Amino acid sequence: MLTDTVTALVPDHVRGVAIGLYNLVFFTGGAVGSAAVGGLSGLVGLPGALAVLAVVPGAEPAGRRRRRPARRPRA
Repeated sequence: MLTDTVTALVPDHVRGVAIGLYNLVFFTGGAVGSAAVGGLSGLVGLPGALAVLAVVPGAEPAGRRRRRPARRPRA
């Protein structure tokens, strides 16, 4: 389903590159997630490792909102 969205959003001449980058990010993220759960499960147990991994994606946007620079007043 997401691959269809990628193909619909990019021009024809870069479609192969866009799909390749999408797959790279998707599969690398899956591998990192599996490795993180495997590494953390020895420290906090499997339920704790899965909980940490579930919270991490939401923590990044929350951090971005806090670091957003103040807007400059209009002249």
